[in-house]
Amino acid sequence: MHRKIRKKRRVCKSCKTRFSGRYCPYCGAEYGQRHSLRTSGFIIVLLRFLFSVVLLAFLLFLAFASLDYVASVGNGSHTTAIAIVSSVKNALPKPFLQAYLEFKLSYLDFLFPKIIHLT
Repeated sequence: MHRKIRKKRRVCKSCKTRFSGRYCPYCGAEYGQRHSLRTSGFIIVLLRFLFSVVLLAFLLFLAFASLDYVASVGNGSHTTAIAIVSSVKNALPKPFLQAYLEFKLSYLDFLFPKIIHLT
């Protein structure tokens, strides 16, 4: 005869719900264990979030700078890049654009002199 296997039942320590499986269906605690928000865990999550934001800003800056150089090379033949750069420049605040132009003149034009003189 076929014997029915019974699953192990647990009682959640957070909400006192009886359940079987890995997670409490009511509060989501793993194996019914309480999870306290530790300070070190919160700091790690916060630092990972801040690192992700900084990395995203850096990647967006690289994409904008490369599109700006592509738009400036080719005497207007790169119309898509020109349209994207002009719309982004219209959306950004003036102090940011001024800082970008200073950075471009100081560092980026120095790093990419051949790209500028292709036209």
